[in-house]
Amino acid sequence: MSTYSEDGVELPLYVVNPDECTGEISILNCAPTVGNVIATKGSIVGLLDRAHARRLLSDPDVARALNNLIASRAKTLLVARSSRSQPRADARVTAVIEAAINQSASFDSSLVELPNQVTIAAMAGVSRETVSRVITSLEKRGIVERESKAIRIRDRVALHHLATGRTPS
Repeated sequence: MSTYSEDGVELPLYVVNPDECTGEISILNCAPTVGNVIATKGSIVGLLDRAHARRLLSDPDVARALNNLIASRAKTLLVARSSRSQPRADARVTAVIEAAINQSASFDSSLVELPNQVTIAAMAGVSRETVSRVITSLEKRGIVERESKAIRIRDRVALHHLATGRTPS
């Protein structure tokens, strides 16, 4: 999900993973969606009209699930915002990678498919080349291991330390 700045720069907000939804805020606000969703691979998309969604929201279980989703999304956005304020580019990139891992549907697995490097770069406010250098550095340090388009997390604690600007112990 992304939006655009006043000067036309794309600002990625978050990644919509398999089995996730987006657009819930526009249903609650009765307003158009303020972002764009771009599929980076083959996707099956389901659409729900606003009237039907509003009827579903009268169910307490659906309302509770939506509250949990919005709380989780708010936390993700706050973490992303704070990660962009890191002074070091490698910490910002690592924070975006860690956020993608935390948000991933395969959170329990050590193998995680990341957004593409262009998306990570936009989210971290760096060049794609910087993302490539950081991932290579993480790999050389034994923190991650590349497997095709995914990475295997080898040292979750070290990754977190780097994402928060601390030196891994």
